[in-house]
Amino acid sequence: MDVGSGVFEVITSSGAVYVIDLDRSTITRHSSRARPQALLRRDSETVRLIAVRECTVGKSLNVIIDLGLSGVAFTSRVSTDVLMIMPLSDKSGPTNG
Repeated sequence: MDVGSGVFEVITSSGAVYVIDLDRSTITRHSSRARPQALLRRDSETVRLIAVRECTVGKSLNVIIDLGLSGVAFTSRVSTDVLMIMPLSDKSGPTNG
């Protein structure tokens, strides 16, 4: 992801959908309906995005996030391969998932 602003929907091969808001420095992960066993802490909750280390189609999404846990400065989250990155015209959430 070679941009510094905007809101994007990122779909991974597991079916998870991430909404990344670079303007507000937030990220929201929506787990796949087809794979509900792949739930992660704070799914469907918006958390603070510290850094996007990698967000490229064909590679794993790699982000640094703040889950708001006492005594934990940050969490690294790595996804399955990114299938699609789409800019969102509004901030209402994922188009599928």
